[in-house]
Amino acid sequence: MSADAGYPHSREAEEAVLGAVLINPDVYDELAAFLQPRDFYIVRLRWIWEAYTRLKEKRIPIDFLTVSETLNDMGRLEETGGPAFLTSLLNQVPSSLHAEHYGQIVLAHSQRRRLLIAANQIARLAYDQSIEVEQVMTLSDKALNEAQDQATARENLNIGQVLSGVYDYAVARSKNPGKVWGMSTGFPDWDKLTGGLHRGQTTILSAPPGMGKTTLVMQVARSVAAKHGVVVHELEMDKRDLGIKTFAAECGITTAEIHSGRIPAEKWNKMLQVLEQFEYPNSKMVINDTPGITTSQLRANIARLSRQMNIGLLVVDYVNLLADRDTRDENENTALKLRRLRDIAREFNVALLTIQSMTKEGMDESTPKLNSMRGPADLQFDADTVFFLVQDKKMRKIVHLTPAKLRHGNGERTPFDLMWDPVLPRFNSVARLP
Repeated sequence: MSADAGYPHSREAEEAVLGAVLINPDVYDELAAFLQPRDFYIVRLRWIWEAYTRLKEKRIPIDFLTVSETLNDMGRLEETGGPAFLTSLLNQVPSSLHAEHYGQIVLAHSQRRRLLIAANQIARLAYDQSIEVEQVMTLSDKALNEAQDQATARENLNIGQVLSGVYDYAVARSKNPGKVWGMSTGFPDWDKLTGGLHRGQTTILSAPPGMGKTTLVMQVARSVAAKHGVVVHELEMDKRDLGIKTFAAECGITTAEIHSGRIPAEKWNKMLQVLEQFEYPNSKMVINDTPGITTSQLRANIARLSRQMNIGLLVVDYVNLLADRDTRDENENTALKLRRLRDIAREFNVALLTIQSMTKEGMDESTPKLNSMRGPADLQFDADTVFFLVQDKKMRKIVHLTPAKLRHGNGERTPFDLMWDPVLPRFNSVARLP
C-alpha cells in the first residue's frame, strides 16, 4: 500500500493500470468489466480513467494524443500533470500482460475503502439512541449492501451513451429472436407475451377471491426455481399449507387426501420424486411466512439472502397483507407498499411477482381494465406488467389470463387461456387454435 495518508490504496497499481491501457488499449475492455472511475483513489488518476471511458464511448482509439486532447477538453490536462505525466505512465509499465492483476489490486483497495466507510456509518447509527433498533438494522444492512456493490448508484448519461447500449442490446437479441430472455414462467403463452419474468421489473396478478392467484404465482415460482433463486414471502397462509398445495399440484393428489392420510399407494413414489426434485440444489426456493412483516423487514431479509444465493425472483403474496402503516388512508398505504417493493426489486436486481385484489366493479367485467384493480391509480404506473384472471362464463374450468399492461411486451395484448383444476390445485396451458 502507498505510504500516502488516507484510506487503503495503491498508487503503483493505479498507475500500472493506466499505463497498461496506454501501451495496449485492447485491455481496457477487460478492466472496464470490473473497474469504475470511483475505484481510483488518487483523483488525477481517476480523471485519466474517465478520459479512457469517454474515448471508448465515442469509439475513438485510446492513445497518447487522444487521451491528452480529452483531458484538455475536460479541463483536467494540467491538473493531471500534462503530457509529461502520461509519458511517465508509459515508461513505468514494461508490458500490459499483468493489467488484470493490477486492476484486481485497485478493486480490492476500493472495496476495503467502501467497507470502512460503511463500518463508520454503522457505528454512527448504533450510537444514535434516537433511531429505533429495527431501523438501525435496516440502514446498517443497506450500508453494507452498498459497500459490496449490490446497490450501484446510477450515473447521469448522455442520450448517445444510452442509445449505444440499446444498440448492443438489440444486436445480441437479434442473434436469437425466439429465445425467452427472461426467466421462464412455465407457461409458453405468458413467456411469448412478455419474454418471461425480467430482473428489476414488477408484475401484478389481480383476480377475484377464489380464482387461484396464490396457486398460479407459486406454480410460476416453482418453474423459475429450477434455474434461479426464488424468495417467497407468503403472508396469507403458512408454510405447511403451501407445501401441501405443492405436493398436490405436482403429484396429482388432492389436498383432502393429504390431510386425511388416504393417499393412493401408487402416489407415494411420486411424492418421493417430487421431494427430491425440490430439494436443494435442484430447487433454489426459500419460503418465509412471517406474519405482519413490513417492507423494511422484507428488504432486510432479501439483503441477507442475496449474500447467500443469486436471487432471480421475489414473490409477495400479497401487497395488502404487508404491515406498513404510514398513513390512515388505505389506498395511500397500498401505493407506498408496492412502490417500496418495486424499489427493492430494482435495488437487488430481481423480478417481483405479487398479487393485488380487484374492485367489485372489476369482478363483473368480462375484460377488466387497469382501474379494475383495487387501490390507487399509482399502482398502474408502478407496475411493468398487469394480468387479470377472468373466469370463462360458459366453461368454469377455463381461465383467461388477460394482459392489461405490458410495458416490455411484444405489442400483442391477446388474452390466453389456462385450465384451472381447483382440486389438485394446478393450472395447465391450453393449446391455442390455429
